[in-house]
Amino acid sequence: MKKYVKVLKTSMANEMEYRFNFFTSIAFSLIPFATNVLLWIAIYAGDTGSFSMSVKQIVTYYFCVFIVENLINNSAIFSIGAEIKNGDISKYLIKPCNYRRYSFCKAWAHNLLFCIIGVIPLTLACLFLKDYICFQLSIFRFISFFTALVVGYMVNFYMNFLLSSLAFFISEVTSLFVTVDVLKGLVTGKVIPLSYFPASISSKLVLTPFQFVCYLPVMILVGKYSEQTIVRNLILGLVWVIILFVLCKVAWKKGIQRYSSFGG
Repeated sequence: MKKYVKVLKTSMANEMEYRFNFFTSIAFSLIPFATNVLLWIAIYAGDTGSFSMSVKQIVTYYFCVFIVENLINNSAIFSIGAEIKNGDISKYLIKPCNYRRYSFCKAWAHNLLFCIIGVIPLTLACLFLKDYICFQLSIFRFISFFTALVVGYMVNFYMNFLLSSLAFFISEVTSLFVTVDVLKGLVTGKVIPLSYFPASISSKLVLTPFQFVCYLPVMILVGKYSEQTIVRNLILGLVWVIILFVLCKVAWKKGIQRYSSFGG
């Protein structure tokens, strides 16, 4: 356990090596958030009551999306895929560590730093939008939100790990990873709430693991899910974590059997 804590600390130090890049990445991540908020405020200005959320709820929704995205999303799919493709993974295979746990701690470093440093831009954004942001909080929802964050992070990481394992079988996967990354923004509710999709589509998307990456934690804070729905979705999320974990182990085992590296 200590070695993985050391990996986490080292990865955090590595993230902060180029402080300007780290701070600007947080600052520029506010641009899509601001664009979405201004767009929806303009849309609701001429609204005739056709939306299932009020203007305060939709602004709160995208504010929560900004928080959840930075707490859950990671670039593990690209870094793991690159290490497999370039053969760099060989140096981890001969070390006394679990590569999946190592990758988990390495990817978590960025999210953990956001928890510490991202408080400043979040506070400023919250003050600026104080007339629009309204959370539906209770002890149950507060606990459920953090539980959903943990489930969402695990689901997202295992999906990334599973997809990156394709590098064992396909020589060029970068374009595939980029495509998947773009599509995830749509099916996780990051671009538009899943409830705004046609019912035939949204009812299926909420059964997939994608909703846990963003949509579920956000809807808990917005207050659009009842307590029974929250509990049911959290149980479904845990089921998906187990399924994805097993699939990752199988894909890794098959990949390692196929993997070969030459040179020194």
